[in-house]
Amino acid sequence: MKLLSLYQYGAWGGVESQLVNRSRAWRTVPDLEAHFVFLEDHGIGAAFGDYPHVRFIPEEAGLAEYIAAEGFDAISVIDTPKAYPALRQAEFGGAIINEAHTTYYFLEYLRALRDDPPMHAVVTVSEYLRQRLLTEFQFEGVRPVHVVPSGLDLDLFRYREPDRQAPGPVFLWVGRVDDHKNWQDYLITAALIGAEMPEAEFWLIGGQTASDEAVAEMIEGAAAYGPGGRLRWIQEVDYHLMPRYYSLAAASGGSLLITSSNESFGMIAAEALACRCPVIATRVGALPELLVGPLAQGLYEFGAVDEAAGLALRFARDAGLRRSLQDFGDEHVRAHHDVKQAALGYLSVIEAIVAEHRRQVAQPCPSLAMAEPAPDEAARAETFWAEYPLKAFYFTGKESVRRSRWLGGEVLGPYEFTSVLEPGCNCGRNLYYVLERHPGIEAAGFDVNAEAIAFARKHVPGASFEVRSVHDMDGIPDDRYDIIFTMSLLDHVPEVEAVCRNFLRIARKAVVLVEVDTGAEGKCIEHLKQEGVDNYCYSRHYARLFECLGAKVLRYQPVPEQFPETFMGSSYWLLEAAPP
Repeated sequence: MKLLSLYQYGAWGGVESQLVNRSRAWRTVPDLEAHFVFLEDHGIGAAFGDYPHVRFIPEEAGLAEYIAAEGFDAISVIDTPKAYPALRQAEFGGAIINEAHTTYYFLEYLRALRDDPPMHAVVTVSEYLRQRLLTEFQFEGVRPVHVVPSGLDLDLFRYREPDRQAPGPVFLWVGRVDDHKNWQDYLITAALIGAEMPEAEFWLIGGQTASDEAVAEMIEGAAAYGPGGRLRWIQEVDYHLMPRYYSLAAASGGSLLITSSNESFGMIAAEALACRCPVIATRVGALPELLVGPLAQGLYEFGAVDEAAGLALRFARDAGLRRSLQDFGDEHVRAHHDVKQAALGYLSVIEAIVAEHRRQVAQPCPSLAMAEPAPDEAARAETFWAEYPLKAFYFTGKESVRRSRWLGGEVLGPYEFTSVLEPGCNCGRNLYYVLERHPGIEAAGFDVNAEAIAFARKHVPGASFEVRSVHDMDGIPDDRYDIIFTMSLLDHVPEVEAVCRNFLRIARKAVVLVEVDTGAEGKCIEHLKQEGVDNYCYSRHYARLFECLGAKVLRYQPVPEQFPETFMGSSYWLLEAAPP
């Protein structure tokens, strides 16, 4: 799948850190090419390191050109309504997802889009925000709204022993310098804490995108509220260094203060907790979903600066309470907000949205986008293989037996199953060795070649066989077999979409294929040297095909070591997919 995540800002914030985390978690996901585009560049690029698909495209025309050229399967527009004209200009036909992360006033853009929604689904980060979208913004029945909680890179965000000790407790504030984050209450709270704890320090981190007016107002506020020389303003911190700041605050006896008027998730709270830094936060938005159990002791009513200061002093002075909050917070975040789990969960939702969109618009799968076969090609191909003479080496050849034992052992061995079906089983050799490795299971096979089926019935006891076409599977019940597997079947079939849909319908646990993928879509001319076979042998990228059909691809890799070069060895691939 080729996926674009598109966001307006390229600064440090909750959305940007989430995209950076996804890029790291997705590097090892097979058959996923994830792109990230920002309309504004405020320094986020460095956080992506050497990740190759990060762009900054401020102009609508340039964005439209990029989208049209790249051929994405899906585009996720993250709180960036100004991107939709570019999608229209590019005539984008894939799935469009609107991610809603913000609780700012400009979430109102969704209300404007509701009557003619350009997106096919909405994804948000908390149940709080989902309920707002369904009720306040009236998306109930308009588009599906999914919840995928944000994830955190827990290899990066962990407690690190500081290389120096602060002279007193450090109380952090992290975020954009704007009214939504409510830096004003932080300064007032800091003054109240400082009056009781003169050794305390207050570090305000953020503001690299703030306007000159906002910065001037903040400086005036700092002078008015009186934290004085104990206040540090750190305008920008590299993302990978943030754990050091949280850890220093944790070791000093300080806390993270969140004074926001609303939060859709609270990523900085999760970051702090993972570094054992207690969190004191307004009881707004989704923060109560994150700060659960004993962590809820850190919640206070918005605007109640006296209460916030009291909590900060209590957390600093009560060592036992502090330790229990640190232990619970660290364990909670690691159990529920690991970016690897969150990123894969997000992909599962996107894959389902893409599959549903394709079903609705009948968009052809990429792997089916080859030249149309002749009108009677399917019938001619089936007749050719039905009459193809049975060869002795099909059942007893040394290499043939080795491939079947590999299939029954290394490939199918990890699965727990009690029944298998092999369409295109030919003489039954694969089922013979599957039964040898897994005795007692229900094994069945069918093939269009009557001579081969007669041989299988005679030489493969314990399995049932019938003469049947792969185009005649509608009568097999749903979920009839645990596993369906094929070996060099679909490479003989010119039209396979309906066949593969039936595979996914009939299989309960997995579809396992060993089929030809030469790297090109179409007939395998020049690959097989047997007379007549060239005309009825086909190559496809089966991972893209099965993703298109809504399946979850578990593995897709070449298997040349199992096939000698004389048998198209360099072109066979193994696919394992779970039904949707």
